[in-house]
Amino acid sequence: MTDPAGTPGSPEPPPRPEGRQRNEARSWLIVIAIALVVAYVIWFAIDNTHAVEVHWIFGTTHSSLIWVILVTLVLGAIAGLLALWLGRRRSRSAKPPNR
Repeated sequence: MTDPAGTPGSPEPPPRPEGRQRNEARSWLIVIAIALVVAYVIWFAIDNTHAVEVHWIFGTTHSSLIWVILVTLVLGAIAGLLALWLGRRRSRSAKPPNR
């Protein structure tokens, strides 16, 4: 029977250089992907700065399109999270208690 790798006296296997290179390449790909997403978001915000009319039920306002998009995104995220929370709450209350 062989000794487990963690016992005293057993030699540590040398680190594999190809694994380290693979992790470094993956890290650079992640950094590049994040930089591209940030650049796209900045470009998107700059491209959508013109004023638009927002028609409410009882009036109209003018706002920059990027603000309309961001407010809609935040309100949609809040509504989605609220729906998830209410759904979980209902499913918990519908289950019979464990005995």
